[in-house]
Amino acid sequence: MQYINVYVYSWLFLAFSYLLGASINALLIQRYSQGFSWPNLSLKLFFDACTGITTVALAAFLLGVAGWFNKVTMAGMAMLAVWLYWHTHRKYQSTPVVAKTSRWLWLALFLLASSFIMQGFIAPGHWDDTSYHLPLARGYVENGGIVLDPWVRFPLFPQNIQMLFGIGLLFGDAHMAQGFNGMLVFLHCLGIHAVCQWLFRNALPGLIAIAVFITTPAIRISLGYAYIDIAMSLFCFAAVAAIALWTQNKEKNTFLLLVSALCMAMAVGSKFLALPLLGILVAWMAIVERQWRKALVFALVAGFFGSGWYLRSYVISGDPVHPIGSPYFGHFLWTEADWRAQAAEQHSHGSAKSLLNLMDAIWKARLPVIACAFLSVLFIARMPPPLRLFYFSSLLYFLFWFYSSQVMRYIAPAVGMASVLLVYAISQTTLMLAAWNAIRLRPWQQRASSIAVVLCVIASLCYFQKSTQHALHAIRTQQEKLDNTMGYTVMQHANALMATHGRNMIGIGFENARFFFHGTLIGDIFGPGRYGQFERWDENGVSILPEQALAEKMQAFNASMIAINTRGKSFDSQQYQHLFSVPYEGADGVLLTLKQPPRSP
Repeated sequence: MQYINVYVYSWLFLAFSYLLGASINALLIQRYSQGFSWPNLSLKLFFDACTGITTVALAAFLLGVAGWFNKVTMAGMAMLAVWLYWHTHRKYQSTPVVAKTSRWLWLALFLLASSFIMQGFIAPGHWDDTSYHLPLARGYVENGGIVLDPWVRFPLFPQNIQMLFGIGLLFGDAHMAQGFNGMLVFLHCLGIHAVCQWLFRNALPGLIAIAVFITTPAIRISLGYAYIDIAMSLFCFAAVAAIALWTQNKEKNTFLLLVSALCMAMAVGSKFLALPLLGILVAWMAIVERQWRKALVFALVAGFFGSGWYLRSYVISGDPVHPIGSPYFGHFLWTEADWRAQAAEQHSHGSAKSLLNLMDAIWKARLPVIACAFLSVLFIARMPPPLRLFYFSSLLYFLFWFYSSQVMRYIAPAVGMASVLLVYAISQTTLMLAAWNAIRLRPWQQRASSIAVVLCVIASLCYFQKSTQHALHAIRTQQEKLDNTMGYTVMQHANALMATHGRNMIGIGFENARFFFHGTLIGDIFGPGRYGQFERWDENGVSILPEQALAEKMQAFNASMIAINTRGKSFDSQQYQHLFSVPYEGADGVLLTLKQPPRSP
């Protein structure tokens, strides 16, 4: 029943987001772009859903700031979306759609969406999901609003996607959040398909581009988990696609600038990595399109709706991009040493930042297929303006990734655009080879649409069947997977002791297991609970503080439990049994409790 709820609620989440987005877009079209028509229905559904989800996230942020983030307000938003859709579509005519979509293709897309939802049936615990994505969302659910959790590694990051995870946690558990994220992955695939159908007027290029997208390691490694990278990249793709569509008729498609700005606001409000793309789009409109005023409007709208989390960070810490701005705005929670250590870790990925190492970086990030998309520059002279925007956006973002932090999944915003470019390069190469060999393609071109739909249905059926098997296996092995996740068993024993030992616990080496503890887990590499406070250095290396010093330090944090990761480390619990009890000791760690718990302040 739990997994059925995940499936049903994920579709409901998409449905009410679409209704809300369709209503907002209808109002924008009536106000700014009367006479506008969508190239195909998939593109309309894609942008309606993206606009709706953006609105939901922004509303959740405002409700969270006001302390009204709960089931009642979320249910009220759903009813408001239904009413607004009924009101707008009763008052205004539906926006016309140029190209129709085969019913069989809709079946393929339905199966694809179901597949991504079912991938969320896996147990959480990839790393970032249980270390701070889900813990932040759960904290907002438990407090009914947005509060500062100083013990989480990045408490002041932009968190639009975490608010969506929070909605999932309101109505379910981690699987619900993962199911919602799976629906966002599907929307990204829908957008890729819709753009390809618009540009190539055939379903087959979209199928190939989707296959490239979901099999790229930067995307594949986090499928099913509550990671924000793919979700953020969805709105980056939507922002670029809306501008690309706007370029076809800059006067008639004005409302698309606003849709793009909203999607860009959603992206920059989800992760700092979207900020470079905002600059790229503004520069493109101002320099290439020579639309300075509209570029300014775009920047202002995106900045206004995307600035909420940055203003919150500035008000709390004095740093709008905490902790990145620490060297300029001063340190809050983190010390200078914390920031230097984080910066060094980010620069440790990939290869040295020199163009001579470009190919090495591509191979390390497993991006050779995506890199081939940039070979489409060979056809730049005949490339349509929308694809040129895709090309320069993805190329410049790729260079930003190369010269900043070469973490594999950080390239995600460029993968969707590069997939479309790769399909274009393949199609142009095919046409060129056919011309050289005098191959007659017209008979095949006439059958291409039907062949493409059949291939899409077959591919989606195969992927659905594989996802179903994967989901059933994940359900059967759920507990086994959790038991083998580092820190899970220790946290379960600690949860059982919360009634007698309080909600606070020190955790050493268990930052990735934070979500599994139902109280407040204090301890991380950085921040006010940094591990160094509970450790000492001697000739033998790093070790835990002696018993008396450790007990005093724990009392300073009003904690009577401490979990210590002992994998690959030596720790003798016998030396701590004068002041501590040892309720659990296993392969991955030990749990100690003070015999005389500290008094509450």
